[in-house]
Amino acid sequence: MCLLAASAACAGFLVLERLPRLWQPIFEIDGFERSSVDRFWIVVQLQRSDILVERAARDLSALHPLRIIVSEDEI
Repeated sequence: MCLLAASAACAGFLVLERLPRLWQPIFEIDGFERSSVDRFWIVVQLQRSDILVERAARDLSALHPLRIIVSEDEI
């Protein structure tokens, strides 16, 4: 009974959180495939506010990235 309840709770959690997510829109950005080879990728999710996006881009540019992409897509 306990094993069944634990299994149902685990399965319910995975279903409610839509896990595992095998595909996300961020995977379609040009250059993402290089992130697992010789670079890393940072995703910052912000609520759509131009001030927040501009500030995040300014703060990240201080780290001298190769590029910063601002996406309009929901992730």
